[in-house]
Amino acid sequence: MSLESIITARVEQLSALSGKVYPAEALQNASAPFAFYLMTADNAEAALDGITELRIAQYEISVVTATYPQLISLASQVRAKLWSLPGAKSGSIEIQQVEVSLASPDLKETQVHLYRRAYSLRIYYKEELS
Repeated sequence: MSLESIITARVEQLSALSGKVYPAEALQNASAPFAFYLMTADNAEAALDGITELRIAQYEISVVTATYPQLISLASQVRAKLWSLPGAKSGSIEIQQVEVSLASPDLKETQVHLYRRAYSLRIYYKEELS
């Protein structure tokens, strides 16, 4: 299982987003509310004595809703799910720690009349290679 599938499974525990979490390129015809993610980095962690066994992946996770009050409520639930990722294991991947922060101000997507909040998610994880 990949980091993306761990993130998706955790966020889809929210009934409003069940089956509605997509990679950024799979957004065609999605109806609000939904969430999407985009990996922006995946690197080994370096220390003074060399490369550690930890990897660091970075994602942007966006929550999209039809109204601003719905955005505030759903985005806070998504944020709580993201903070709950440490300790999650799947296959050879174990999440050690996460950092969640607001990636940008809330946006109103005027062409589609939807609201969006983006979070920056940094995941520190171990992956056992066979």
